Amino acid sequence: MSHVLWSAVTRDDVVLAEASDTGLDTPRLDAVKKLAKALLAKRPTPGWEFASATALRAVKFHVHEGGNVWSYACVADASLESMLAKGFLEKLALMTEPCREEAAWRTGATLSQQRAFGPTLQQRMDQANSQGRVALVSAQCDEVKGMMRDNIELLLARGDKLDELEEKAGALATISKQFHKGARHAKRAALWSNAKFGLAVGTAVTVGVAVIATPAIVAAAV
Repeated sequence: MSHVLWSAVTRDDVVLAEASDTGLDTPRLDAVKKLAKALLAKRPTPGWEFASATALRAVKFHVHEGGNVWSYACVADASLESMLAKGFLEKLALMTEPCREEAAWRTGATLSQQRAFGPTLQQRMDQANSQGRVALVSAQCDEVKGMMRDNIELLLARGDKLDELEEKAGALATISKQFHKGARHAKRAALWSNAKFGLAVGTAVTVGVAVIATPAIVAAAV
């Protein structure tokens, strides 16, 4: 079975913590260390770096952040699938994201985090070796579920906002309807008022003319 034989977390050129397969014999361990040293010496680039030796494969992943270059590296059997090695390192990068904000990680010297993070690194490496693809696929499924859950929450939140907008739009439509209804009522009342006023003025004029005209007619008759 293929295994991850060595792994490390570094800041720039400082190795903060590392772990290795305790079952390696001396020649194998020396070969692993030699390849690991060659891998770490490679100039960091955005993304991945690779190295290889007889029956060994080395992979390094870089995270450029806050003026530092964080590297996650491993050496494994050459037969180990590249996807599994990359998945292992990506998990380390995600897991240590909060740690990269700590002063001890940002300024610590070589192996300053060996006691604090070394056992966790060893545990993760042993877990990857014992469970292999099953662990990787399971973790990926958990991540997908988490993203789906977050997306659902966002959609629900968006739905709540849409409901609020719909309620506000409905309220505005009701107010607008009432306004137009009131405007029509006011216009109708104004028209009736004008009609009544015109009728009253017309009647008054008619009566006034009659009052003025009647004496003249009487006087003419006289």
